[in-house]
Amino acid sequence: CQGEADIIAQVNFLEKKLFSKAFALTGQIHQELQRRNTVLLYARALRGSAEVVLGYLVYQTNSVSCHIQKLAVHPNSRKQGVAGTLLLAALQKAVAERRSSEAYLNVAVGNAPALRLYRRVGFVDGALVEDYYGDGRHALRMACNLDPAANP
Repeated sequence: CQGEADIIAQVNFLEKKLFSKAFALTGQIHQELQRRNTVLLYARALRGSAEVVLGYLVYQTNSVSCHIQKLAVHPNSRKQGVAGTLLLAALQKAVAERRSSEAYLNVAVGNAPALRLYRRVGFVDGALVEDYYGDGRHALRMACNLDPAANP
């Protein structure tokens, strides 16, 4: 549908704007979403007469876990709760629709705003993944227990 094509085009635009060529899924979002149990969530707002994507999250689930693959927010929409809203929605959907009991992600060790968000939501630090983003650019693997019994 035209609406979906417009959303994908806006997500591709943000990918190109926010991520280096090596890590951008530019032009691949549509293909990525064809993978089994891969979901795109997005936040949008009316700007003038057009709906604009403020941010998006791509995740993949199985019956055990939810892998947050990508979370991005347009620079003009940061610090407005967009990332937190998308993240919580993804975790809730993963539990409700796939009964995922754990979520995990990788985040750049120097990305302080993302680390604060993930820790606030309940993610805990895991292993350091050296050179994940290239030479000398490390990631921290984080996990969040989604089992309600473990989080009273």
